[in-house]
Amino acid sequence: MNNVPRSLYLICVVLWLATLAGLPALHTVHAGGVWGGEGTVRVVAFLGAFAGTVALVAGLGIEVAGTPLGLIESGRNTFSLSRLQMSMWTVLILSALMAVAVCRGWGLMGKASWSTALNIDIPDELFEVMGISFFSAAAVPSILALKSQPSSTPTQAQLDASRARAGEATLGAIGSVIQRPLSENPRLSDLVRGDDVATAGTIDVSKVQQLLITALLIAVYFAMLVNLFHTGSAADAVVAGTTNMPPFTPKFVNLLALSHAGYLVYKAAPRTAPDPATPSSPSATPRPSPPDRDALSN
Repeated sequence: MNNVPRSLYLICVVLWLATLAGLPALHTVHAGGVWGGEGTVRVVAFLGAFAGTVALVAGLGIEVAGTPLGLIESGRNTFSLSRLQMSMWTVLILSALMAVAVCRGWGLMGKASWSTALNIDIPDELFEVMGISFFSAAAVPSILALKSQPSSTPTQAQLDASRARAGEATLGAIGSVIQRPLSENPRLSDLVRGDDVATAGTIDVSKVQQLLITALLIAVYFAMLVNLFHTGSAADAVVAGTTNMPPFTPKFVNLLALSHAGYLVYKAAPRTAPDPATPSSPSATPRPSPPDRDALSN
């Protein structure tokens, strides 16, 4: 197992050296030549930085948690949506900043040099997007901790019903919060399933909404970054000698904030799992079977 993360670390270093140092250096020495135009070199540098960062994260995940997705694994042995979105924004933005700084240092973005490599303007909207993601990642464990109090411990019948819905006979619970034993592996379905006994084995609509909105924004921003590296400057760059990171429109930031707010409110809402052993109303009493038609005809 130890050889796998080491290989990923090596791949990470090779990608970074090749795309952030080797390719720009060759392009500079050969003044373009067979290495393609500056736009191609910049895009490859960004993609290499992104792939190298993903390899680094995967290696860390395998070494610490035993899975390439260890960065999004929660302490309950489940995959966390809030950790996923925070990780996605972190990998994407840091890879882009790394590539922009290196491209500026090699003189591939305007007339920049290593002395001005970090003259990068980061729009306020990008800080807001990352702040929202980090806030959710910090708030979710706090909400689940409140639901993990002994006073909300489910009955055995409620826990058995949750296990049956989820199709996992080994699920446990701390308070009303579902946890998976370490003998089992986390599942990708955790990203869209409920986290407590009342919703275990069911689809969490707030998670689905947030996952789709995050995927949309990540994909769009990735395309905007590719365009930035292809053209060498943002469309609205106004500060001389500075590379502007692509901004989000305020409405997209509002959409993301609303999605996260709805997600946190839905997660914090108290829920009571029905106890199969205790009918809650007369309607829960089993209905008598209908009379036999043949018996009635006689």
